[in-house]
Amino acid sequence: MYEDKIPYDKPEKWDEYLEKLLDLHSVVKGLMEHYRQLKEELVDKPLKQVVKTHRTIIFGGFYADKETPYSEEALARFYRDIAGIGITDEEAKQIASRIREGAQLEDAVEGVKIKANETNVMGLVKQMEDLLDNIVDSIDIVEQLGVEEKEPRNYGEPSSTGLVNAFKDLLYYSRRILPLYEPLSFFIQSLYSIPRFYLNHVYKNIYDPQVRNMLKDKIGLEELVTILEPDIPQPLRNERAIIGLEPGTPPHQILELIYTIYKLFRCKELKKFYNIDDEFTKYVNTYKDRLERATRKYSKMLNVIYRYSSVYCRRSKEPFILSIDGECCYLETKGACLVLIKEAAKYVYTSSENGEDLQYRDFVTVMAPAMFVGLAQVRGVSTGLGTHLFGWIPWTR
Repeated sequence: MYEDKIPYDKPEKWDEYLEKLLDLHSVVKGLMEHYRQLKEELVDKPLKQVVKTHRTIIFGGFYADKETPYSEEALARFYRDIAGIGITDEEAKQIASRIREGAQLEDAVEGVKIKANETNVMGLVKQMEDLLDNIVDSIDIVEQLGVEEKEPRNYGEPSSTGLVNAFKDLLYYSRRILPLYEPLSFFIQSLYSIPRFYLNHVYKNIYDPQVRNMLKDKIGLEELVTILEPDIPQPLRNERAIIGLEPGTPPHQILELIYTIYKLFRCKELKKFYNIDDEFTKYVNTYKDRLERATRKYSKMLNVIYRYSSVYCRRSKEPFILSIDGECCYLETKGACLVLIKEAAKYVYTSSENGEDLQYRDFVTVMAPAMFVGLAQVRGVSTGLGTHLFGWIPWTR
């Protein structure tokens, strides 16, 4: 099994992992520095003033004799759609019209200024920068590894290729820390929410004092917090509790970074210019069988209809409510929220026939393998109702 190959108890493997985070941090910082320098040199400047020095950034792939001045993969589109730096289609058409009437490019751009707009892509890169700043500082990676602090990667003076190369590096260094390719990222993801008994089964050394201290030193992993527990006597209550990462801690921030990278690889703007896959869908397709196998074990669960393009809400007297909201599918009860990623929602089964309750023990056992691979996430929700349908204790933090 894959979990047998996760070197979570090997300090040298964590050092290699931290090196990867430092490399990614250097690339992200370099990209953002290059981007900010580019904005400073170009934005709100008259186009006539910079057209000679930065012509390809604004007019790469520009054709004055065509109805649509920019080709789909034009360099100018890259800078406008990804970096948010450029001119509008209307302004491009106006310039093309002037050129067709005989004006030189330097004269045709009269009265036009370069603008900057916020883009989805740059917003995600900024999130990555903030998360990596926090991660690198909070666990002091540089001191841990005994290396010199890595400077932001240098992409040279703003040019037509600088940001293009920066994004090429970003995609490469981001992809290699995703759980499908990096076992230690898989390990961190698996701790988001997981039954304690399952954790003890798959990571047999995780409570060894030396391993615990090492994980605390390397990635700031403290005690996992209780998310949900059954209203039964000890020690079974503790054994069957669902535990997970404390929000705001370095491991939780690493998981946020991973989710941000998934979003980056789903950006249609980047797919126009780089040969990239939807890494999240690839991951779901790799592990969806765990959710399918798990749910089939409980024969009385009903298949939930899944509709990708619309919000589907199944409201009834049954214990669970399914709704699709943005990137996630929420399978809720009054005391807990089972969050299933949107693409995996069609593999979800819910409720039981004839109004019978799905017992907490069965629920946890059935869903544990899906939680382990990150396709199911359990978090407590505040309801003020106390114990209820399944005898669960709502756990709020």
